[in-house]
Amino acid sequence: MAQTLDHAQVTQLRTLVSSGIDGLGELTLDVDRISRHELSPHVVGEVADRGLTGVTLEAPVRVPLPTTYLLDVQAFEAALRTELSASVAGCSYELRRGGQTVFSGSFQDARMAGDSTAGVPAVPWSTRSRMHVASCSKLVTAIAMTRVLAEHGISPDTPVAGFLPAYWSRGPNLGQVTFAHLMRHTSGLGTTAVSASDLPLMKQRVADGSVGVGDAFYLYQNLNFGLCRILVATVNGDVDPSLSVPFGLNDVLWDSATIDAYVRYVETKVLAPAGVSGVGMTYADDHALGYPFPRMVPGFASGDLRAWSGGVGWVLSVDELLRIMGTLRRGGTIMAPDAAQAMLDRRFGVDAPIPTRGGTVHEKTGWWVDGARTQQSMALFLPEDMELVVLANSGQGAAGVNVVGRVSALYQECLREQMHFPTGLTVVPAFVYGIEPDGDLLWYRHDGAQTGGGVATWRGPATVGVGWGQAPHVFPGGGDVVYAIDPEGRLWWYEHKGFNTGAGLASPDSWAGPREVGHGWGDVARVFSGGDGVIYAIMPDGTLRWYRHHGVATGDGLETPGAWSGPRDVGVGWDSALHVFSTGGGVIYAVMPDGTLRWYRHDGVGDGRGLESPGAWSGPVDVGWGWADVTRVFSSGAGVIYAVMPDGTLRWFRHDGYATGAVQWQGPVEVGTGWDAFTTVFALLPREPSVVR
Repeated sequence: MAQTLDHAQVTQLRTLVSSGIDGLGELTLDVDRISRHELSPHVVGEVADRGLTGVTLEAPVRVPLPTTYLLDVQAFEAALRTELSASVAGCSYELRRGGQTVFSGSFQDARMAGDSTAGVPAVPWSTRSRMHVASCSKLVTAIAMTRVLAEHGISPDTPVAGFLPAYWSRGPNLGQVTFAHLMRHTSGLGTTAVSASDLPLMKQRVADGSVGVGDAFYLYQNLNFGLCRILVATVNGDVDPSLSVPFGLNDVLWDSATIDAYVRYVETKVLAPAGVSGVGMTYADDHALGYPFPRMVPGFASGDLRAWSGGVGWVLSVDELLRIMGTLRRGGTIMAPDAAQAMLDRRFGVDAPIPTRGGTVHEKTGWWVDGARTQQSMALFLPEDMELVVLANSGQGAAGVNVVGRVSALYQECLREQMHFPTGLTVVPAFVYGIEPDGDLLWYRHDGAQTGGGVATWRGPATVGVGWGQAPHVFPGGGDVVYAIDPEGRLWWYEHKGFNTGAGLASPDSWAGPREVGHGWGDVARVFSGGDGVIYAIMPDGTLRWYRHHGVATGDGLETPGAWSGPRDVGVGWDSALHVFSTGGGVIYAVMPDGTLRWYRHDGVGDGRGLESPGAWSGPVDVGWGWADVTRVFSSGAGVIYAVMPDGTLRWFRHDGYATGAVQWQGPVEVGTGWDAFTTVFALLPREPSVVR
């Protein structure tokens, strides 16, 4: 039953307010509004959501290899549009990455034409249409609670009893309940039959006490966050826990004062930093109504939900909720990003995390029902710095279920395996290829590339191609790209998308190409990769010629303007070396006839500046000796060098001074045998930025 003040109580309250009430801080109370305030209002919508209770989520088994899965955005957009347009009365949704819109969509009406008022035109859905987001309000409250605790140096693991109204009775185990327990629904307060969170009920539940705290006592209850609404006010000093007044006015005064303090704190410390203003907890004519599916009038409005604030109540748009989420995650103006991630990891204000192949998804759902008429919201913190919000004004399909189950499944169905190296110049692992005399291309993966690990740190061999023996020159291009020069002098581009696992021709989509990206390469004496699309060719007269394939990532060739830079002659006398190879980043090594290993750094690697440009080269510096007997030598980047000896032994070295030419080495370490069987051996080299380090 709704409880409001009688005339005598209003008069008494007006006298108290005019004379000042100890314990209210700087709050200004509106007596007229308080006189109309209902402590236990009749709330339209009899069922609030219960987190993921009853929702089925699909979590695929994780792949044991360190393989990255990224979202196929186009596929996800198409799947989401198809799913939602056919199964809800109306909705709006948007996906953002780094705060920028990736895609968005809206269907049908937030408010149907003529609903409640004849002749009133329909209000179509858009990402700026506001709706009661129900339990997504808990996310807002958790943000406020986490921030105010940090501002006052209070741990979330602090018991809440001392911050609750002193005039409330405390039941069994109440002293064990912490802020964290409330924000994780593990306080042991409440019952499954009631989801309300008005002040008289919360007071009674505190008096009843807790059945126990911790994950074993998980019970999704709006009152956990209704209590947080009160605690935001007391922790912030707006309302003192000792506040007490006569005339039976404690409940209405505490309810009104803590609602005002909570709303003010959220507006100034959560919404304003996110650029959100003008929102509240009461219905307006342009807000979305809840409908059944298929849709039909009349819809329902949630009404005034301030008395239940904390757990539900906020009326927000897709755009506004995304602004809050993005600012929380990366803006730094609500809290530091690492504190925000810690909040999500501890499940403060969000439901149970969803493990996926792409990473952990943190989600919050909202669900508000009046019979078959529904308002539902969904906020997802996705991997890849993405956030997704969906607002819908019905349940999904005839059964009226929560959309989060299907949206989560669609997200996971649209994750695609990405074969890529780690970013940066860290060589973990190395991907090594050998061409056998019959032309088979064999793949190996050396997970011990940083340390010189032995046989146990290798994977392979795997046959990933055939017919490669016909090419006079095969070499890496940077990233997962391999180039081949055929006998006619044509330069061919290949992309081995399966390089991370050794997937070959039997696996669909493991290769892209071949694509002809150049011609006239038949007269080169030797050719090697500088990584990142840079190619060096040694001509018969010893000239070192520089090229850069800007189309290395896509296979664009001569037909594409800007796909190539060069050729440019950048050096002379390079025909005197026995072996020449690069470790990327402009660093080139030459093995001289006397066995000296000579270091050079082409500082003009990015634009092809040569000997005519001062500062284009550093070196030579002699950094090693005794290299004359190696039969083949190559690098996987960042100073890691492999040498094939005459007996087929594969030796590993790491030149820690590769960036400057300092004589600082690790190795040699023998890491393999039988490598003399190959006619060509090479390792993939870096490319920036790309799928390859």
